Amino acid sequence: MEEEDKQLNETKQLLRSLLLPEKKGLILTALEKEYMGHIGCAIPYKSFGFQNSVEFLESISDAVQVQRLSDGKNVLCTAVADQSVRHIR
Repeated sequence: MEEEDKQLNETKQLLRSLLLPEKKGLILTALEKEYMGHIGCAIPYKSFGFQNSVEFLESISDAVQVQRLSDGKNVLCTAVADQSVRHIR
């Protein structure tokens, strides 16, 4: 369980680091592309028992804010700053 917690915390930090520079956030597809480009793999939602990345991102609301857009298709993701990065916002 400790290893999974460590992986989850690392994933949250990676997602925050990708989203913080994006003041208005990123559409989910853009976030997934950025994650793949920087990390070299997809967002590991399956590792944490989720069916898709939206469910996973909604479960880590302390790191990522997920907003479903009015078009019914897109999801906007923005960083939730923690104490270590709050001064950047």
